[in-house]
Amino acid sequence: MMLPQKLSKLLDNWPSKLFSLVVAVLIYVFYHISILETKNIAVPLSIYDNGITRVVSVSEKNIHVTIKGLKEDIVSLEALDFQTYIDINSFVTEGEFQVPVKVQLSSNASIVDNLEVKVSPTMVNVVLAEYATSYVPVIPTISGSPAYGYELGEVRVDPPSIKIYGPKNIVESVEHLETELISLNERSESFLVDVTLLNDNTMIEFPEGSNVSLSAELRQSMTEKTFNNVPVYIIKPSEPYFVEEEEFYTKVTIRGTVLELDNYVIPRNTFYLDCSSIAEEGSYLEPVRNYRIRSGVITNIFPSELTVRIGKIVEIVPEEILLEDFVEEVESGDEIVPEELSETDNQSVEE
Repeated sequence: MMLPQKLSKLLDNWPSKLFSLVVAVLIYVFYHISILETKNIAVPLSIYDNGITRVVSVSEKNIHVTIKGLKEDIVSLEALDFQTYIDINSFVTEGEFQVPVKVQLSSNASIVDNLEVKVSPTMVNVVLAEYATSYVPVIPTISGSPAYGYELGEVRVDPPSIKIYGPKNIVESVEHLETELISLNERSESFLVDVTLLNDNTMIEFPEGSNVSLSAELRQSMTEKTFNNVPVYIIKPSEPYFVEEEEFYTKVTIRGTVLELDNYVIPRNTFYLDCSSIAEEGSYLEPVRNYRIRSGVITNIFPSELTVRIGKIVEIVPEEILLEDFVEEVESGDEIVPEELSETDNQSVEE
């Protein structure tokens, strides 16, 4: 009896009561909507992969995150409180795919009650490629000229090859990598420096680092210099023999460093002919000999042999000595046979 009465009262004028209930709910909803605020945040897109295939192209690099909540709850939330990412660990083949964007909340964002989070776009297009590793040679890049009188010797790079990682087709197209430019200008000593590899392709990675050591040897430059009309000294023979010519010359080529030979002058009597053992007149072909030079090495002597004419000194007795000998013969009483007189001389004797 009581239940029907209560139900009758509840249903009495029910349209008005239902309308009031709906209005109350709407007021409650509009009230909460009015006190909620919206905040838009741009968050970089992260990619999780398995290392077999990697993303070589993605349609979006930043994802727009829209959060809605009480003003006092969302005012302190920033981009660092949200991580947007795509997961391609399940993809093992190359190609173009659509992948859903996911969002991960930080601990600060997770404790906010009734926080509404939306991302845009919800899907991104990605191009996947097979990845590979390879070792490629490193080529040093050097410019300029060392100081005067020096030249570049051996250049080494350590390690001589470097490990690269990236899309298989790109890795296979890399033949070598070059170092950053190293200048030799005015250097005169060997050196060792750490250098960075040049790489314009952002898809190429260096698992073991992108720095190498470069060592360069700088040494003095070598050259050859020819000296013309070099005097040749004569070691004379013993008397009574002598060398008839007074002057001999030859041409000498010396190999040495540029700095040594620039102002080098061959010392006097460095080159000579040894005639000391000659004891007979005549012509002799004697080798041009030399003492050790101070700078460089002699590579050529031309002519290397010279003809020497040896003469002999002849002693001539003076006339005065012959007359004295004659007087001595007269004084000694030896018979003197006069020469045949001429007709004029005979007449003078008869008178």
